[in-house]
Amino acid sequence: MRKHAFFIWIQLWPGYLVSLLKNNSVSRSPPPFRNHFTDGFISDGVEAAMTVTGVPDSSHHSLVEMCGIYALPDFIIRLQECVVRCAGGNHSQQILQTFCKVKVWYKFRIQQHSTSSPSTILPSQAVQGEPPSAQFPRGQCDAVLLNMDGQRKHNPGYPIVQVKAIFQLANPPRFKVKLPGFLDLPLLYVQPFKVAATPDNEPDTRMWRFSRVFSDFHPGLARARAGLVIPLTEVTQAVDLVPIFGASIDRTVTTATSQEVYDKFYLNHYMDKESFDSLYESVDTDDLGDKL
Repeated sequence: MRKHAFFIWIQLWPGYLVSLLKNNSVSRSPPPFRNHFTDGFISDGVEAAMTVTGVPDSSHHSLVEMCGIYALPDFIIRLQECVVRCAGGNHSQQILQTFCKVKVWYKFRIQQHSTSSPSTILPSQAVQGEPPSAQFPRGQCDAVLLNMDGQRKHNPGYPIVQVKAIFQLANPPRFKVKLPGFLDLPLLYVQPFKVAATPDNEPDTRMWRFSRVFSDFHPGLARARAGLVIPLTEVTQAVDLVPIFGASIDRTVTTATSQEVYDKFYLNHYMDKESFDSLYESVDTDDLGDKL
């Protein structure tokens, strides 16, 4: 009897396996853990490690094309400001003329040590910086916390920014010239937020409140968002911003556009335990207040 049962099982096994595959019922092992502190870009505060894929999502865009693809009309101006900060005004124009192509990534990964157990390296998180698309009409762009030690020439004092583009200048095809050291890493085009209220002013939530920063770059537009270009190593932590909807809700807003439509947000330190430990505890001890 057992012999017949065995042969019946062998005959049924292929069909059973196919049904599992069709229904995605086969468990899959998690991806191998990777330590980005050994081969990634270390933040200037040595609080985080970032990495991008070896092959970019797109390459050889011109600077002008970047303005249109990402809907960032001030992209070239902000990039030039970044180059001037690093190389001086005499060399910025030459650098942008030589390295006039851009390769882009739609995300980078950031990794940190655990706040409660500093010897523990946490799994990495993805930070999105995708251009507008059919699925995300205004882009898919995450927020990050920047280094705020007061000595950063790339940051005029903004604690939180939204990543709008992840890119690096590149050589034109068949043109072999090495990038200057300060450009030999990915750059970020970001749009900043400023502190609108501290947790002491928000007793119901005990959360920091932020609002977007606007500039007068676009003549005739009263609410053009400010932007700046910074090195990837200015980032120290991925953060979660919760839109403040106000007295009435815009029914046209979706999950794909809510981060872009609203101008006021709460910094969500309740997202997970590590966010709570690193942000909420800092609020209690005023460390984050000094940083922000």
